[in-house]
Amino acid sequence: KFRISTKMMPTAIATACVFVSLLLPPPSSAYTTIDDAAESALLWSSGQFAVLLDVRRQEEWDAGHLPNATFMPSMQTSKDTSRLTGCENCSIAVYCRSGRRSKEAAVVLEDAGFMNVYDVLGINQWIDAGVALVLEEERDPSCCDATCVAPRNSVNKVGSRSVVAIVIGAISAALFIAIT
Repeated sequence: KFRISTKMMPTAIATACVFVSLLLPPPSSAYTTIDDAAESALLWSSGQFAVLLDVRRQEEWDAGHLPNATFMPSMQTSKDTSRLTGCENCSIAVYCRSGRRSKEAAVVLEDAGFMNVYDVLGINQWIDAGVALVLEEERDPSCCDATCVAPRNSVNKVGSRSVVAIVIGAISAALFIAIT
């Protein structure tokens, strides 16, 4: 039989915690969906997103779009994110008509290395929330010069795996300090 003495128990627990934390996958970088268009509009109007990205087709954009939006037509199929160079760490909110294309575009952005991507559903939900459409010119991404004007990571985006890894790491550190 394998036995651990009571003196060695804290060391064994600390070692096990460190080992388990190393086995956990890295924190998920999955985009965040904000299911409430009114909340999304409030976050946008308060400057929580550096870019509000419209990924609809040209004729949809021409019929009306959200104020101060950046238009990148059908980005979810073209997969061209070059216009957003410098925005990799900025908060980007993506919308379409109903929410399907925005999900696809959010995946494209994450695959291209963008870290703070938010699917804010479709323009239909924003209209239902009382947001008026405009016909103004599009806005260039505010972070295209590599300086993000919106607070980075300003919307809470901590996955459950991240929390578990942080807790295990903290316990491991505390146990290590206690036994040394």
